[in-house]
Amino acid sequence: MKDIYLQLYSLYGDIDKDYVGALRKTKEAGYAGVEFAQSNYGGMSPQELKAVLRDLALRPFSTHIRLEELAKTLPIARELEMPYMVIAGAYCCDLASAREAARQLNEAGKRCKDSGIRLGYHNHRGEFSKAENGQYLLDILIENTDPDLVFFQMDVGWTVTAGIDWEAYMNRHSGRFRLIHVKETTTSLLGPSKMHNPKEGYKGRGGEPADPVAAILNMRAERTWNTALGTGVIDWKRVKEAADAQGAQAYIVEREHDYQGDIFACVKEDADFLRAL
Repeated sequence: MKDIYLQLYSLYGDIDKDYVGALRKTKEAGYAGVEFAQSNYGGMSPQELKAVLRDLALRPFSTHIRLEELAKTLPIARELEMPYMVIAGAYCCDLASAREAARQLNEAGKRCKDSGIRLGYHNHRGEFSKAENGQYLLDILIENTDPDLVFFQMDVGWTVTAGIDWEAYMNRHSGRFRLIHVKETTTSLLGPSKMHNPKEGYKGRGGEPADPVAAILNMRAERTWNTALGTGVIDWKRVKEAADAQGAQAYIVEREHDYQGDIFACVKEDADFLRAL
């Protein structure tokens, strides 16, 4: 792989200690650019961040946001000249809500296209829950969005962990998966999960309200199935071959668990693994 990008959620809990330093180390680890996470831009203005990224020769490739963050993110994406914005999950639980989510994605995709940006949707395990008609929620989102307005970003790790044959699914919707999230897993047996409703906020193990940062760190700590690239069950060479064949444009590393030692040494190992494919 030529250009490899890092999803900055991989550095959650560390990046805010030294945001610019983390970007510098990301470049040193061999990444061509970054995908921002949770609307975290280091507290800098778009102009300041653009200057930092330019100095580091690090491309602002995309950003993960919620649908409700679209309006405030579009000016940032335009200033940084991002080619992509990605919705990191939209709440749906049945046929009607999935169709409504698809409608909202089409509307958001039109706004992005008018700004010269492509809009995508990133899957987790929840989208492989089934609606009352027997379809996966993700199928409903794909079939009810305009390919000219909305693409999809397959997270291969989440897909496999949900028990889905990633290659068969990718081929069934060939051409819709423009970006690929590279996440390793040691299991394909967890199955689909319940979709998280952002309006409910974050909750602790007992269902009580929880601090978002603490809740996210706890969730990451529990994802013991996520491991270093090449040490799990996914054939990444095959992923590249199949994804390239159906039109994938880029590969983005996301790591959430199994950091042995320095976090930047770990993400560098992932980048080195991909470049060797």
